[in-house]
Amino acid sequence: MVVFTKQLEDRSRKIMEIIEGEDFIDGKLIYRSLYKYDVVDNVTEINGQTRVVGHHRKMGLISETLKKRLLDNGISHKELEEFMPEKEVE
Repeated sequence: MVVFTKQLEDRSRKIMEIIEGEDFIDGKLIYRSLYKYDVVDNVTEINGQTRVVGHHRKMGLISETLKKRLLDNGISHKELEEFMPEKEVE
């Protein structure tokens, strides 16, 4: 897992992207993007300060390999439900 953070124009810090590394082939990381932060607007307030407007967007699902690793290390199936496709949740 790699978490990318950034300080935005309004000086807030946001997690901009979360990726799951799947493989490393010929010096290149093969990954799947799980979440991204989308900046929708930069609003100038009455006091002249900038406010960044945005939201996090789910991009993809975790791999079966990561699912198994998380279960092996103590996460419950209930906690995993948010990250798995509905057909796999029992």
